[in-house]
Amino acid sequence: MKNKRGFTLMETVIALTIIVIVSVATLTIVLTSNLSTRRATERQVAAGYTADLVTCYRATDDPVAFFAAAAFALNIPERDIPELSDGEKTSIPDTALSVSVDWEANTMTAQVLRGDSEVLSKVTFHKGKGGAQ
Repeated sequence: MKNKRGFTLMETVIALTIIVIVSVATLTIVLTSNLSTRRATERQVAAGYTADLVTCYRATDDPVAFFAAAAFALNIPERDIPELSDGEKTSIPDTALSVSVDWEANTMTAQVLRGDSEVLSKVTFHKGKGGAQ
């Protein structure tokens, strides 16, 4: 009888297959976890932006002062914030922020988007009607 040493080719292939399956499963879990963490962080930052805009809106009745305060709160150069007429909607350059203010109806809507469609955070605030929705 021959002295058997080492592994057969079949044992090696089976062991490598098991290692690959476990590695792929582990990598998938790690990548999914990272994606979930990144999206949660984006939503938290977006909620902070909209909360900052509500605070700025509550603090003033003047459109110029509102956008100056918003620029400061969001750390955006004031020159980069477009003028906003009553009821007009604007996007703030180089951000995913969209702001609409109706000074006559005392309403401000702010939303943060990912890409062109996915809303990360949205708030509508009515002055004198009990606050944000």
